[in-house]
Amino acid sequence: AGDSWGILYGYVKKRPAAELTQGKLDRSLDALEKMKWYSSSEPRNLYALYVLRGMTARAQKFRAATRKAVTYNIDQYFDEADKNPSMYVD
Repeated sequence: AGDSWGILYGYVKKRPAAELTQGKLDRSLDALEKMKWYSSSEPRNLYALYVLRGMTARAQKFRAATRKAVTYNIDQYFDEADKNPSMYVD
């Protein structure tokens, strides 16, 4: 699952910002968000992509959903992404 997530994330982050913001990749983003998280890196990186591309509403919704889905303090990782999102989107 982790490898598949990485492949799809790699594809999505290379697409033009307009494709993301216009909803052309919503199905791919939905699939990425459904991952059963085993670390903080993947959700943080996806969140950073949303922030970097100006997808504020989706970032907030994803952050809230992830906070409910994990048992640790994910906010500290999202806060890092808020400070410098480009650092987490290769």
